Amino acid sequence: MQTTAKPTNPNINNDLKEAFALWERKKGEKVWYSGKTAGDTPANIVAFVVETKKNPNQPDIQVYTSSEKDSEKLQLASLWLNEAKSGVKYYSGTTNEKEKLIAFINKDTQDGKYPKIRVYFKDAK
Repeated sequence: MQTTAKPTNPNINNDLKEAFALWERKKGEKVWYSGKTAGDTPANIVAFVVETKKNPNQPDIQVYTSSEKDSEKLQLASLWLNEAKSGVKYYSGTTNEKEKLIAFINKDTQDGKYPKIRVYFKDAK
């Protein structure tokens, strides 16, 4: 599932380096995500939608390492939903190492063939 795809939209900086990709999963009404980090040694990850925010500054999605069932998961990143002036929704956030992230939402996943969310390092050089 590791991908190295870059955005193909001409309005997007094609020098972005992919951090990870998330595929949408559903169990009943509950939505969550699974995926892998990009790079030479990809790691499995899971991401959960924050359903009940205690304050508006809480992130909308929390990303964790995916480990064996019932073992402790390490938090990797937090994402906040934003809306561009054009009305397009996207996520921005940070890793636990304070690296900035930007994430684009895929409206046509072709029934799970492509990830729902692709996350890139915002300030990649």
